[in-house]
Parts: sequence; structure tokens; C-alpha cells
Amino acid sequence: MKPLTPIDPSRLKPVLETIAKLTPKDLDKHKVWKSLASLSANTTLSGIEAHPSGVYETGPNQFEAVATVYLTLRNSNASFANSFPAHVVGTVGAGNSVKIDGIRIDTSSLTS
Repeated sequence: MKPLTPIDPSRLKPVLETIAKLTPKDLDKHKVWKSLASLSANTTLSGIEAHPSGVYETGPNQFEAVATVYLTLRNSNASFANSFPAHVVGTVGAGNSVKIDGIRIDTSSLTS
């Protein structure tokens, strides 16, 4: 197994910022919003935060990042915040433009 290589510092900030700007529409595009929305009668995305020490180069212009997805879950009687671990993969192009290629979110702590 190849050792993990932290992403180049010049690329870290654009990756972190792109992940932080993800919206429910973006999550829907990557086929993960539906499962998150089903966690409550009214699920709201509060934010996504990639962990700076958890962003690694996985190939030429490719990265993987460990992140946390923050949600507010509301039902008729209660509202509470919850967070879930996520794994984000993507590419960094010219001018440090970042494209998210895939997202996995582990909701097993709430659903199992």
C-alpha cells in the first residue's frame, strides 16, 4: 500500500473552500442528499468541513479528503444537530480549480 501524501499546501485552501461551499443540490448531484434528507421530516445542511490534516494527493491532480457533514434534523416534536463523517474525492485543475468527483457520507451511527 502506497503511503499517504498530504496535498500540496498551495492546493489545500482551494480544496477546503470548495468542499465548504457544497450545497444540498451538489450532494443530490452525487446521489447522497436523498439518504440525508430521509433522516428526518425536515433535514437542513448546516455545513461541510474538510479536515486540513486529512486531505491527501492520490494521483496526478487528484485528492481525497476526510470531512464532516453537519445537519439539523427536525421532526414534528424535536430539532437536533448531528454530524456524520464523509469522504470526498476530486481533482485539482489549472489555476487550482477544484472539481468534486464523489462523496460518501456514513450515516450508520444514526441508522443502524
